[in-house]
Amino acid sequence: MTTLAMNGDRRKLGIAVLALAALGGQSCGKKESLILVSVTATPADPTLQSLTIEAAKDGAKVFTLTSGLSSQPVVFGVYVSSDVTGTVVLHGAATNAAAATCVRGTGQATIDAAGVTVNASIGLKPAKDCASPTGAGGANGAAGTSGTAGMTGVAGMAGAAGVAGAAGISGAAGISGAAGISGAAGAAGGTGAAGMSGAAGVTGAGGAIQIVSPPSLAKCTEYSHIEAAACGGSTVHVWDVVFSSNGSLLTTAGDDGRVKIWKMSGNVPSPEGHVVQSAGQGYVAFSPDGKLLAVGSNSGQLQLLDATTFERITNLAGHGDDIEALAFTADSEHLWAVDYSGVLTRHDTGAGPAAASSIQTGSTGYTLALSPVMTASEQWLAVGFDDGKGNIANVVPGQTTPTIITVSADMLGVYGMSFSPDGKTLVAGGIDGVVGFWNIPPPANGAPSGTPITVPDTAGASESIKAVKFSPDGKYLAISAGDPMNEWKLGIWDAATRKNRVSKVPTFTPVSVAWSPSGGIVVAGEDSCGTVIVCAD
Repeated sequence: MTTLAMNGDRRKLGIAVLALAALGGQSCGKKESLILVSVTATPADPTLQSLTIEAAKDGAKVFTLTSGLSSQPVVFGVYVSSDVTGTVVLHGAATNAAAATCVRGTGQATIDAAGVTVNASIGLKPAKDCASPTGAGGANGAAGTSGTAGMTGVAGMAGAAGVAGAAGISGAAGISGAAGISGAAGAAGGTGAAGMSGAAGVTGAGGAIQIVSPPSLAKCTEYSHIEAAACGGSTVHVWDVVFSSNGSLLTTAGDDGRVKIWKMSGNVPSPEGHVVQSAGQGYVAFSPDGKLLAVGSNSGQLQLLDATTFERITNLAGHGDDIEALAFTADSEHLWAVDYSGVLTRHDTGAGPAAASSIQTGSTGYTLALSPVMTASEQWLAVGFDDGKGNIANVVPGQTTPTIITVSADMLGVYGMSFSPDGKTLVAGGIDGVVGFWNIPPPANGAPSGTPITVPDTAGASESIKAVKFSPDGKYLAISAGDPMNEWKLGIWDAATRKNRVSKVPTFTPVSVAWSPSGGIVVAGEDSCGTVIVCAD
């Protein structure tokens, strides 16, 4: 039986219950289009009390749920403006009263002309984050999703973009001896000539990159992954931010079904012109040799693209559920990916769409990290799950027996994992706000090593870890933490002393983080308005 919600009334119509809620105030002469959105939730959750559906630029519409959601479809009516045509991406999110449970999903509708009625569907699944800091109250600013008043927003950034003065960011030519982006040509097989500062840096793909001091976070500028005019009330999360191996490009991947390519001019990003379409919530990875870009998204869509032209090379098979993370091996010959169902695959990048290997982890996958150090007998990989656990395994064929680790003591999601550049340390953090350290190879009992990092809020309580990444030299960690219902911050921590170096409060909760190859720029994707913060001195 399908349930339809309209105008807050509930009335029988044959075997269906009709309760269509008019969300956008359809007015005479406007010819708004109506999208009938069929919503399901897996697994069923009778405690869900509030559903938010966002369509196009018309903002978020909020429904009250009387008996939760399940695999039994419930249809909700969403009006969109008469000037909206073509493909419309729909975002759905539902929470219980305490916002302790959240489910998310995306869908699409095609509107050929104004005033039509079309159908769409959204399947909601447990997710890393649902709440919006703008409140769930729609256009007139009513109560937030959890029933409390929505936030009014945090003040914008005071600092302008940092000057383009980070020395030797591109460096000169490396292994091949060809000229680097800005440096002089290196001798064949050598490390290349000095970078802009005159001091040779560590060898990177395509050139020697000068490692510089991490940013102070005093100079940060926020940019929009989406069209700025479309923001009002938008809950577009930027779930992944990744630099190319030479630092010349930055990618931002949102749950709006878009991966945006930016070119870096010093410390300042500007749209490069290419936008890769995905199937919803996106995750990306550049190959270390700079030739390939992988994009994973909903329903198992995994694309392999040319990183120069951004044309699709192939769609990679092996996944039937949402991709949650992916990473290339150091030689660029293999791509690893994990999906929501816990399927872990390894793809040979030059061998066509089929997965070279597929492993069922038996848990719900949330994140993945791959060691940048590999040998003929070792390639360490870590996967984080929704129950606070993780696996560390040597995934060289025949060596895949994992060591089980406990990352989040509250038995909730593991959202961030990262290997040190030398491959000797893994860090991981989750909902309990603690970032633990593990030696590689790990001990048989999976015990962490040394003092963990706890990210506190102003009251001393720990903040949920959203993402964690080692700096290119391994000396620092960039950590994004917090949630829209409390406090949030972006911070840089000393990896040896485990002490906080500096923190910054962006406009919205940071849910992803990346370092530039030089270590001079830290970028974070935020959980609303498609906002991206770029920090550099």
